[in-house]
Order: sequence, then structure tokens, then C-alpha cells
Amino acid sequence: MWIGKLTLAALAVFGLSACEGHVSAPGIGSASVAPVGSGLARIYFYRDWEPYESLARPLIYLNDQPADVSEPGGISFRDLPPGEYHISVDTQGIYPHQFKELAVRAGDVRYVKIESLASWYNSVGHAHFGSRDTFVVELIPERQAQGEIADKRYTPRGS
Repeated sequence: MWIGKLTLAALAVFGLSACEGHVSAPGIGSASVAPVGSGLARIYFYRDWEPYESLARPLIYLNDQPADVSEPGGISFRDLPPGEYHISVDTQGIYPHQFKELAVRAGDVRYVKIESLASWYNSVGHAHFGSRDTFVVELIPERQAQGEIADKRYTPRGS
């Protein structure tokens, strides 16, 4: 009798473990991305999937104008005219040098990673550990970015 219960329990565990896993959306490699338009530059925005950090979806700004949403585990891009751009993101916390300046020329392709530092915030000039969502903009070299975006899902603007 106890062998039957043990077998039933083992089958239940194996059955549940077969259901475990996650559904992954197609990566950027499987999305059809048109080349950069003539006279334009492209900026890719991406963020790692770090559910233990933050699942918030803060807005990304270019020159203080909303440009995109930072999706956990996502990648998107904007084609824009050559020029200088101040890149910032909605954040509750303050971190040193958390926003960046970027100058792009026609044909440039640049990579911007949004880092989540949920355990950090700065209040009245003192570092504290807490639970505020703190986001930082990082400019990433192309070679490094290519490796980091391979497993990201394409999240076009407005999705």
C-alpha cells in the first residue's frame, strides 16, 4: 500500500516538474529589424531580466522627452537625427552619474543599458539600502552589448 502512495507521489512530483519552466518570447535575433534609415542614427535600449531587482517599467527620456519604456528582459530601439542627447530614466533613487550624454552621427548604432539598483537609494546625501527603484543609464560598447542582447525579447514601442 505504501509503495502505491510513494509511486503516486513520485508521479505527481515529476508531473509538476514537467509543467515548470518559462515561456520565452522571441529574441531580437528572430525579429526583422530594418537597417538604420538614411541620415539617421540608432540607439538600442535594453535591460536585463532581474525580477529580484525590479519589475518596474520606467520611462526612458531623450532630452527630457519620453522616448521609450524600459522593459525587464527587453530590447527596443529608436532611430533619430544626428545630435546630442541627454538620456535619463524615471527613478526614485539618486545614484552618482546615473544619466548620460550621448552624441550620435548619421549611421551610428549605439547601445544603452538600463540598470536596476533596487537596493540603492540616496537620501539627503547619504547612501542607504532600501527598497526604492533606482535606475541608472549605462553606455555599452557594441561588442559587449551584442553578447548581452542575445537573449532579450524585442519590445517595440507601445507594446
